[in-house]
Amino acid sequence: MKSSDSPLELSRREFVGYSGAAGAAAALAATRLAAPDARSCKRGLADLCGTTSDGVYLWKSVQACVKDPSRPDCLVTKPEYVVLPGDPENNHDFLLVPTKRIKGIECPLLWTEYKGINYWEDAWTQATNGGKGNVTYSVVGLGVNSVGPRKEAQLHIHMAGFRDGAFEEIKRQDGKITRQPGAWPDSIIEVDGYLYRALHLPSLSQNIFVLLYDDVVRPLKDDMGEQAVLVTKAAGGFYVLDTQGSLKDSKYPGKGGTDTCDRLLVYA
Repeated sequence: MKSSDSPLELSRREFVGYSGAAGAAAALAATRLAAPDARSCKRGLADLCGTTSDGVYLWKSVQACVKDPSRPDCLVTKPEYVVLPGDPENNHDFLLVPTKRIKGIECPLLWTEYKGINYWEDAWTQATNGGKGNVTYSVVGLGVNSVGPRKEAQLHIHMAGFRDGAFEEIKRQDGKITRQPGAWPDSIIEVDGYLYRALHLPSLSQNIFVLLYDDVVRPLKDDMGEQAVLVTKAAGGFYVLDTQGSLKDSKYPGKGGTDTCDRLLVYA
């Protein structure tokens, strides 16, 4: 990106390049979605990711922060993201929102074109560095909802408190949690009555969107848009939890997953 390019200008050119039918088909083919994710391969890139002219509230908020970072609601403005207060505003509820137009977890640009942008690591840094987006809570958590329950179709990572009781449940099951991304689909635990695929990572240096697509969604021929993801600290690293409403496991009869990260995060 040239020094004269704003993130919004670059994003607009990228989407213009993909906006035609042929461009969208080529972009989707490049993401390897055609075979594993039949539902997504029938949709165009603009449908999956949005366009810069969309009137989504969070997208408009990002544009306002890029234009004027001094606005009181623009807690942090970086070339790749903005940190905004959550709702309700308090000391443990914030949002990291990309400056690129990305509707949500279903956008294939997250694990292809933008895979070099580690939004999860950035969110953890902002949530724990003592700055304006610092989460003041006993346990810190990050989360992204699936398509179904979200209220805003602009990607946003929740930076919030993590329920103490749920965190203790996860810790007690640490021995069941894989350290190998390839084994993530079968590493299932129960937390507060719902099932989660659990992975222990030594750091957040690996892009979680890429790991999720490569090691869970693609092997299972599943849908990225149905995934809800949470991150919190673990001894020697981080717990990464993935879940979806259709998640089942024979070891937990009668239990299922959930389509939202909000069950484990504390906003109010």
